[in-house]
Amino acid sequence: MEYYQHLQNIDDATDLFLLAKERLLDVNDWQNMPPGNKHSITLTNNKGEKQHRDARVGDMINIRTDIANIWIDICKIQYDFFPDINSESISFLFKNGYAPSGNSTYNEQEHFETLLLKRNGTIVAIHCNSGDELPRPDATTPDENTDNNTDIHPVLNISKVYLKQLLKSMIAIYEYTST
Repeated sequence: MEYYQHLQNIDDATDLFLLAKERLLDVNDWQNMPPGNKHSITLTNNKGEKQHRDARVGDMINIRTDIANIWIDICKIQYDFFPDINSESISFLFKNGYAPSGNSTYNEQEHFETLLLKRNGTIVAIHCNSGDELPRPDATTPDENTDNNTDIHPVLNISKVYLKQLLKSMIAIYEYTST
């Protein structure tokens, strides 16, 4: 699943990338982004205590829906800069996790999912898919390891409609209108 915005110039694209990066790191605000959201999304530490800061490696994300209580481990947060092609990215690597209380159902099989925000010149894009799609140390582009042929979300186990809205909201361009 991937969405993008094409901007007029590099400065606008850089500004949107920085704004989207802030949105990505502010997990507690994810539930406020898409209109009509019915999910509760909370950034916690590994003990399940709500955190009032940007996400860090080792934190967890708790997503509560009408039918599920999902716990997600944040395994990696990685920033990459590709000066040769005027590109940059920030990525999250998620893994399905246990509820800190131990009171949840859990699939014993480990699943991973990547959320990748990237800027390639004047294009800002967000990509989400199963597996570890983070750029490798020798990568020459931010999306060298991404798979756009598969659309599976085993960790962010929420409806595709909501996930689509969330991703589009992260790279949305909001214009000020005076009333």
